[in-house]
Amino acid sequence: MTSSRSLILIVVAVLALGATAFWFFKVRRGPIPPPPSVESVLPAKFLAALKQQQNGGKPVATTAKSAPAAPAVAGANAPATPAASVLPPLTSPLTFTSNGRGQVHISAQNTGDKPTQVALHAGEIYENDQNKIVLLEDCVRDIPPHGLLQADVRFAPVNLAAPSTDDAYKKSTTSIPRLDELLTQLKTHPDLSHSAVQTAILLLAENPSLDVFAKFPRLHEPATINGDFKVDVADIIAALQLLADMGITDRAIASDPQLNIEAMIDPKAHDLALRYYGIGPDMEWAYWKQELLQGDPSLRHYALYGIAEYYPDVALQMLPKWARETRLPAIYRLSAVRAMAMTHRQEAIPILQKMEQEFGPDTDLYRSADHATKFLTSQFNQPS
Repeated sequence: MTSSRSLILIVVAVLALGATAFWFFKVRRGPIPPPPSVESVLPAKFLAALKQQQNGGKPVATTAKSAPAAPAVAGANAPATPAASVLPPLTSPLTFTSNGRGQVHISAQNTGDKPTQVALHAGEIYENDQNKIVLLEDCVRDIPPHGLLQADVRFAPVNLAAPSTDDAYKKSTTSIPRLDELLTQLKTHPDLSHSAVQTAILLLAENPSLDVFAKFPRLHEPATINGDFKVDVADIIAALQLLADMGITDRAIASDPQLNIEAMIDPKAHDLALRYYGIGPDMEWAYWKQELLQGDPSLRHYALYGIAEYYPDVALQMLPKWARETRLPAIYRLSAVRAMAMTHRQEAIPILQKMEQEFGPDTDLYRSADHATKFLTSQFNQPS
């Protein structure tokens, strides 16, 4: 027994020694710094008393820490500090090439024999015959004689014209009320996506309709609109919230009922929507009930999807009854079947399979139940 313990102690000691050696030779590379001086670790009063004792008891003159020298004043006794050299601004036009994803490539040619400078600043608006953009960051660059500037700068459009490429831009005299305030507000929201920033700026500058931004199908047939500004629902709500934080609540899209319910259904936008629309956790069920029974007639069936997403236990009991109720309009019955997939519950699969048998083939209800079954089955890796 004793020999076993001795062997264990020897092994532990060897391992500890090996670990120490590894740390010393592999981790602590380079020379080991010398220990600090004794004076640097002694209390000031003790150190002064020690030096006085070493000096035969006489006080030791201490050297006061010198104050920083006062700055030299230009005059008869001091040479004047030369002013910093400022390069002349670029006189040739700038070419902005947009990549369509919030970044513009700036090209500039210095055709002169002297150095020049390009100085662009966040908040400045540049324009050509069709477009206006605002820079979201600074770009200050020196260009040598006959040199070429190539730089990428983040920007956002301030009008709805189609983005153009390889066009000459000039600084605009356009002023957009509260744009500087919005850009300042953005500094406190570094997590905002560029799509949300772009949407907020367009909402501030042009206050367009929801058709400009909505990726989801609109209830009406929208006019032909440039699709470059389509963004996710979460980006729209984030942009509206940004403006609301500035006290701007009169944007046209803010009262659109479809945006409201689309944002409440979308899991990525849901929490943002609760805050923006002022719906507390204890009010959400009342919201869905209100939308289902008294909401916009063309949107009431959307509430079935919201109930399925956020109240799946209720939905598993409620939706099959709605799907089987022959007195309901077809849109409600179909939505009830399709919404079963949004419960993300495995127990919805046998319910849907039973409804398939009840509805029979070659009906919209059957096909909806079949699609919902396959969707849920794929989630749980079960054979259909």
